[in-house]
Amino acid sequence: MFRFATPQKVCRIGNATFGGQPGERPPLLVANMFQRGDKLLKNRKTVEFDRAGAAARLAELDRLVAATGVPALVGLVAPTLPEVKAYTEFFLSRTDLPFGIDTWTPQGRMQAAEHVAAIGLQSKFLYNSITAWDKDVPGQVARLKDLGIQHVVVQAFDMEDKHATGRVKSLRTLLAEVEKGGFQSIIVDTSVMNLPATSISLTANRLIKEEFGLPAGLAPANASYMWKDALTKFGSDFFRGADAGLHAIAAILWSDWIIYGPMSGTARVFAAVSAASTLLATLAAEEGAGLPADPKHPLNRLFPKEAQQLHEEERKTMSVPTNGKTSRDRVLGLFRGEKQDHPPAFSGMGNITVHGIYPHGWRFADIHTDADKMARAAASTSQLFGFECAVAPFDMGVEAEALGCQVNYYTQSPQDILYPTISKKLANTVDEFKLEVPVDLAQRGRVPLVLDAIRKLKAEVGSTVPVGAWVLGPFTLAGQMIELDNLLKMSFKKTALVSGILDQLTGPLITLANLYRAAGADYITVREMGATSDVLSPRMFKTLILPPLQKVFAALEPPRVLHICGTTSAIFELMAEAGAEAVSIDQKNSAADAVKRIGDKVLVFGNLDPYSVLVTGTPDAIRDKVKGILDEGVDALWPGCDIWPSVPPENMKALMETVQAYRG
Repeated sequence: MFRFATPQKVCRIGNATFGGQPGERPPLLVANMFQRGDKLLKNRKTVEFDRAGAAARLAELDRLVAATGVPALVGLVAPTLPEVKAYTEFFLSRTDLPFGIDTWTPQGRMQAAEHVAAIGLQSKFLYNSITAWDKDVPGQVARLKDLGIQHVVVQAFDMEDKHATGRVKSLRTLLAEVEKGGFQSIIVDTSVMNLPATSISLTANRLIKEEFGLPAGLAPANASYMWKDALTKFGSDFFRGADAGLHAIAAILWSDWIIYGPMSGTARVFAAVSAASTLLATLAAEEGAGLPADPKHPLNRLFPKEAQQLHEEERKTMSVPTNGKTSRDRVLGLFRGEKQDHPPAFSGMGNITVHGIYPHGWRFADIHTDADKMARAAASTSQLFGFECAVAPFDMGVEAEALGCQVNYYTQSPQDILYPTISKKLANTVDEFKLEVPVDLAQRGRVPLVLDAIRKLKAEVGSTVPVGAWVLGPFTLAGQMIELDNLLKMSFKKTALVSGILDQLTGPLITLANLYRAAGADYITVREMGATSDVLSPRMFKTLILPPLQKVFAALEPPRVLHICGTTSAIFELMAEAGAEAVSIDQKNSAADAVKRIGDKVLVFGNLDPYSVLVTGTPDAIRDKVKGILDEGVDALWPGCDIWPSVPPENMKALMETVQAYRG
């Protein structure tokens, strides 16, 4: 009832994010301001309004958005251009919320869009709307595209079929033209006509999400404010109860956005929708979805104690060992050559998810600079989903930072997921590169933090889950410390010089890998990500990349894994000569080909696409893909690179269920 096989679109308008699977996010609430009868209005012709009263309403809306986590947008009702300009200028001076400009004619709507384009605020503006009654939809779409409008509403309705099927039919026709606009967001209004018929719009929401995956919504206020008897016969309390109830029902039944009418109803609507969104999150969880990870979700923001208990219960139910064998038994037994009950699903690379981070109230940047948070985040993927490992660190900057480079952690960035990157390299060219390896490498940069995190990780889950750690390969580390374009160019022109640099880098990499093992890591992965056949020939790999890799692996205790990104089919046999017990292959390669060519020499791990399949695919598609990879004979199901942290919980669940049920 609350899960869709069709991938669901998530929209971001300004600072408001909404859409996706039911329960993941609360709906976007859209208020009207300066509508007919609004007590703020004094004179439309002279554009006079109560500025203090308007500011107070916006301040209340901002407060409730922050307090509940429910996003909001304001529709400024402005039928004339002077009103458009005046209301917009006032609104933008008082709040950072996104906005729309509502008027009754196609000409007025376009005039408003032109003003928004003129002031350059297309990213936080919602055009409302392209309708089934518009005479020139293609012309309207073309003009909006020229103006750079990014977010549009499509109002679906069919005069011949006024049921939900008619709304869907109307949308199909409109989308044929609207999609030509290349808009970032297309959201659908399913046209509420009256209170009894609101169920038709709600059903249409469900059908639209099932077929198109687009955010769908409606205006329950059309129904409640049209029910005149509710106020005149039964009184204001009766009306407010009916209005709040309609909005709560809409929030539960497949509405990604809701127009709630006059801002006088802000408090009651936010209360109703916050409660309903909390219930929907737990309803969806009962159907197999994960609980919402975003700390701003009403469940987590308004009920932190209860939410924490629910998240803890979720972890317990999802991390139970299968068939009486722990993940640690299975993975380490695989490296020893023991036959397993099913191929393990694990990784030697990043596999943290926001579902193990955000419920704690942590930002993504926090987990890279705090040992306790790093350990708990690393443990959470196995605890939440049964994924058969816990791996630290998470980013590619640890080694370069310890050797003198500077790292940007993006602690002030508004973007949710950004991994640390090197902000200042050690050299621009290979000729300038001078390496001085500190004798106290274990105390440099974040090395002490990572070692502490591994020790904490071992203590928390190490008895049942294998703990992994990774270092970069020599060539990839060189690319972190020297401008990459120069390194690649000089690999061909000054091969001997680059070879000497790589040989220098093997020492600190061996030291770090052995420190990680001593701290509690059960296996080490060397990620020579930059040495892909996409940029280096097999001959260059053999002469430049392979010797330092062999030197690193020879100095490490088993188990050891080699991972190289990109297309590597031309160097499969060379990868098998590096000295690791296993090689990990990227999704660009054929797993069956790798197994056939090197499966008798080393273990082959791979090669699930960690984003295009695991994040954006449906659970059914993931089940098919995982089974197909296992059928090709890999020894373990590995993602082709880091799992992107926003992976949907239901997709992780589908991955693990398929692997655990597989018997070859």
